[in-house]
Order: sequence, then structure tokens, then C-alpha cells
Amino acid sequence: MRLLLLVAVFFLCPAANAAHKILFIAGEGSHGFGAHEFRAGSLLLADELRRSGLSVEAVVSEYGWPDDAAIFDGVNAVVMMCTGEEKHLLNDHLEFFDRLAAKGVGLVLIHTSTITTKGAPGDHFMKWVGGYHELFYSVVDTWEAAFDALPEHPVTRGVKPFVFGDEWYFHMRFQPGLKGVTPILSAHPKRADVMSLKSGKLKGGAEVKEAVARGESQHVAWAFERDGGGRGFGFTGAHDHWSWADVNYRKLVLNAIVWTAGAEVPQQGVPAGPLTLNQLLANQDDNPKPGTTLEDVLKAIPAPLAQSAEEPRFEPLTSLGWDADKTGPRIAFLTGLRNSAYGTLESYAGSVLLGRELEGAVPGVDVAVFARPYANDLYVQLKGVSAVVINTDEGPPNPLDKATKPLAELIDSGIGIVALTSSLVASPGKGDLILQTVGGRAEAPAMFDERRIRFAEFTDHPICRGLAPFDVVDGWLAKLQFVESDGIRPLLRDPLRNEPLLWVKEHASGQRAVGFAGGFHHFALANTNYRRCLLNALAWAAKLEISERGIATDALSLEDLQRDQSHRPPGNLDWDRLAERFGIAR
Repeated sequence: MRLLLLVAVFFLCPAANAAHKILFIAGEGSHGFGAHEFRAGSLLLADELRRSGLSVEAVVSEYGWPDDAAIFDGVNAVVMMCTGEEKHLLNDHLEFFDRLAAKGVGLVLIHTSTITTKGAPGDHFMKWVGGYHELFYSVVDTWEAAFDALPEHPVTRGVKPFVFGDEWYFHMRFQPGLKGVTPILSAHPKRADVMSLKSGKLKGGAEVKEAVARGESQHVAWAFERDGGGRGFGFTGAHDHWSWADVNYRKLVLNAIVWTAGAEVPQQGVPAGPLTLNQLLANQDDNPKPGTTLEDVLKAIPAPLAQSAEEPRFEPLTSLGWDADKTGPRIAFLTGLRNSAYGTLESYAGSVLLGRELEGAVPGVDVAVFARPYANDLYVQLKGVSAVVINTDEGPPNPLDKATKPLAELIDSGIGIVALTSSLVASPGKGDLILQTVGGRAEAPAMFDERRIRFAEFTDHPICRGLAPFDVVDGWLAKLQFVESDGIRPLLRDPLRNEPLLWVKEHASGQRAVGFAGGFHHFALANTNYRRCLLNALAWAAKLEISERGIATDALSLEDLQRDQSHRPPGNLDWDRLAERFGIAR
């Protein structure tokens, strides 16, 4: 009889021995290396939970919202780490998650995933988590918060009061009277700093200044218990990926995830020890910015690291600067920053690749690549160059769009100018310097028309030397505007619209300018004819000699093209398909 009773209890209460399932959903990063590394942060926290010894199962959807809804089966809590506002991953799945929440599934929102829009998304966040970052009401700001006292709550077990500098959001929109809400981390931002804020989308309005003036404590992390069952947790920190190195900080978030899933938090909190440098470097979506060193990374980490015998897995981007031993013509590239997706608008990687190849093909040529943010003495370093290749982001980051006096003076000196891809895109009402110099432009926001184009006929011009008919897949700037009868000579034409895609303009002064409307796909550079055309264009603008065979180029491997990109390749990328699409030998 006793055996039958035990069997009956087991089958009636199967959840008693089941692990609590926690699903992390990681969105795309948005800030570059070391910040908003949602995938790396999710994998790191999930790994900590797996090693904790607790009865939890941690699963990570690494590349956005899961394609297969079956991953939600048996889930006890969902942890969101993603971009917020209109792009929040939950915004398109409100009804789906509402059904899960009605069953008691918990929700943890970390950093930008606490931000959504008013209306249905905000109302659902309020119901699920008890609060959220409301645009034009809440504030995004970086400040050092002193958490002098922590409430007695399972989330704070084993956590000591601490002081931490972070991008802490505050003046959050909470349930009226904080119903169901337990503030976990509360602090006072500096009054003077708040009073100096300029009201706006991410800086709040008059209400936040009035609240701080009254001395109201600002809650930047909170726990929530829903009326109908189920829990939520909001944590506004974790802008920098390096913050997870702090054991106290990380323990609080791990406790919160376990608690939100309905599991028991140990009296000393979820076990969390020092991390190694390689644990922090692992799985990031982005490569370090140009010029970043390992020493820079170590300075940014706010806590001691665990000792490790492993070599640091840190790979800096290639730096290409002036060679003091060279006395030949100098060509400078001005590049942008981060692009939107792997393999696209890789201005830095493309510039380094073309620059190194040009140096190798033309004896004596010296190439330097300058990346944003530019040094204050940039234009001093550009003194005496033969040509400047502008390969930057669209709009105000584009020097041709800003039209600063030093740049205008540099152009007036008669140097060659090459404007590639997004550097042809001007802010609305701007771009006169682009038109005057290059003869063509587009207006922000940039629109790229992706397709395969075959180029079979070439003009008798040095830039076309050595070219054989070729076809290439790329994204091409659409809706280009040109100055009529301004000496523009098309060399590559769009056969669909009969518009120039690569053109030259020779000024009466002898100055040479080139505009190029392709370059969206970095892997298009695998095509040797395509790349030779660009190398010829750089050489022509700098008034270098171009042989009848054109600038010498070699076949590039997939590894050559992967090097120096802003992003790291996603783990789910189909390399065979990519290689076939762009004609890359493997």
C-alpha cells in the first residue's frame, strides 16, 4: 500500500522533481564591442545557472525570437535581453506571451528590454512586470548609484549593499501605488545632473525633475508579483557587458531569474564566483573597435578576475597607419563605425582590405585608415595626401555632410576625393559639398537596392583597365541625385535604371573625384574584377600610374574577407550558401 501511495504521489505531482526551465531570448546587439552584448550576456548567465547546482534548466535562443514555439513548452520564466522601444522583440508577440503569463510564466527584463512604447506593449509590460521604461517620461543616463540598503527579499539573498556606475534608467512607470512591486535597487541620482537634463524621448520631462527635487528615491531594479500568479523582474543596468564581472551584481540578477521562475533561491544566493577574462570575451557579437587594446578592456572591467592559464582570446582589428619610411604618394581612408548586420556596410574592413592591397600592388604608396571617432589632429595627419577616400556612415557622421572648414580647405587644395557607399548620403537639406565635389548624392535615410548586376561594356578610361565582363551581387544606392551637365562621366551603369553606379568628375583645376554607389555587401569584394575597378579608381583619383592590366589583384579567401569586420559571424550562418552567393572559393 505504501509503495502504491508513493507512485501515486509521483504521478500526481511530476513537477516536484522537475527542473525549472528558464528561456533566455537574446536580440541583436546595437552598440558594438563590450556593450549591449545581449547574446554573450544571455549565454554567460545561462552557463552560471547550469553550473550553480540548482534544479534549473537554462536554454538560450541566441538569435532573436525563437522560430519554433515548442521551445516554450514547460518554460517557467523568460529572460529578455534585447533592444527596446519599437524594436522590442515582445511587441509582436504580446498575445502569445500573455497566454504564457496567464499560466504563471515569469518574465525578466534586462536593460533596454525594459523600454517599450505606450499603448498595448506598455500595458502588457505593466501587467507582466509591474513597470517599464516609458518614452518621454523615464530617463536613460549614466551615473554612479549607491545602493546603501537592500530590502529583505529572495532576490537579495547573499547580496551586499554596493555602489556601481552604470547606465541606470530611472523614473520608471510603475503600477499605481507600486501595487505588487517591491523595489530592489533604489538610489538618488545627483540633483544637479537631473536638473540639467534636456527633456526628450530618453530623458523624461518636467515630472522627473519635480520627483528628484522632492527627494524621491529612484528604483532601477524591482520585483513584481502578479495578482493572478506569476512573477516579473526589471533590471535597468547591464549596459556594459563587463559589468557581469562583479560577483555581487551578477548574483542579484541570477537570484532574480531563479525567483521569477518560481524556484527556491538559496539562503546565500545563487553561487557566483569570479569570471575569467575569456568568459567575458566569449560569444560577443562584435569585434573591438579599431585601436582597442587588451589593456583598454582590462581597465573597463570593474572587478577582479579569476586566474586562468589560458591565453586571452582577444583579437584586435588591423591598424593601418602612415609608414615613416615611405616617401611616395599617400592615400587616406576615413571610415565609419558599426554596421547593422554581419557582412554589410563594413567600411573599416573594406578600407583596410583595399588599402593593403593597393600598398602591395603599387610600390611606394602609403595608405592609412582613420576610424571614427577621429582624432582632433586628423586634418594635420592628412596634410600632404594625394587622395582621401571617404567611406563613412550616412548623415552627420559623414565629413562631406558636415562640410567642416578643415575638410573644405583640404578639398580646395586639389587632392583626389573618392566617396564610397554611405558617404554619398546626406542629411535632408544638406550635401551641397558632396554634389560640388563628386557630382552625385543620395538623401538620408539610405536606400539600398540589392541585386545581381552584370557589367559587360567598359568605357575607355584608366579605371576600366584590366576589367573583363563580370557579374556581382551587391546593394546599390537608390534614388541618386546628380548635377546635370557637370562633367560627370559614368563608368559603371545600372542597366535597369540607366543611372551611374561608378562615375568620375574632373574639375577644371585638375582635381579628380570618384563616386561609387555600391559597397553594401562586404563579401562582394571577393570578385576580382569588381575589386580591381575600385583599386583603379583609388589610384586614378590619386593620379597614380595605372597599367593596361589595371591594379594587380589576387583571389581572396573567405578568411581574408572575414578579417577586420565590426561584427563577428553569427553561429547560425550558412557559410556554403554565402560563398556560393558571392563566388568565394572554399
